[in-house]
Amino acid sequence: MYVIGMGERKTPTPFISACEKFKYLEVLAGSPTTSVQAISSPRIEKQDIPKNGMASIDELIKTIKIIITESSDEDGWAFLGEVGKRLNKRYPDFDTRNYGHTKLTPLISSLKQFEIQPRKTSNPHIIHYFVKNINKNKTQA
Repeated sequence: MYVIGMGERKTPTPFISACEKFKYLEVLAGSPTTSVQAISSPRIEKQDIPKNGMASIDELIKTIKIIITESSDEDGWAFLGEVGKRLNKRYPDFDTRNYGHTKLTPLISSLKQFEIQPRKTSNPHIIHYFVKNINKNKTQA
C-alpha cells in the first residue's frame, strides 16, 4: 500500500514519517504571487530557516552529498532523478517549494555545492540531468 499524507505544518513527525509522500497544505494552496516570485528571484536566505518538521538547508545539503556519493558512477555523476527519488524516500515531506523553488534542478543549482550537467538522449525533446559534488579541495589552474 502506498500512503500519501497531507496536513498543516503542525502535523506530528510520526505521521509524516509513516507516509511514503507527505505534502503540506500551505504549499499546495500557495498563492500565485509567491510562485512567480520564487521563479524570478530564488531566495537562499529564506531556506536557512526550516519550517516545523522540515529538514534544515544544511541537513538537506549533507543528505544530497551522501546520496550523490552512494549513487554516482565512477566519475562522480549521479542521475538527478535518482537523487530526487532518494530524497523523497528519506524525507517524505520533501518538496522543493518548501525551499523556494518549483523544481529540483533550480534548488540544487542554488546551493552552489553541486555541479549540474545536462545530457541529451536519443530523443531530442528529452534531456537528463546529472549532478556531482563540487570538490572544494580541488586546486584551480
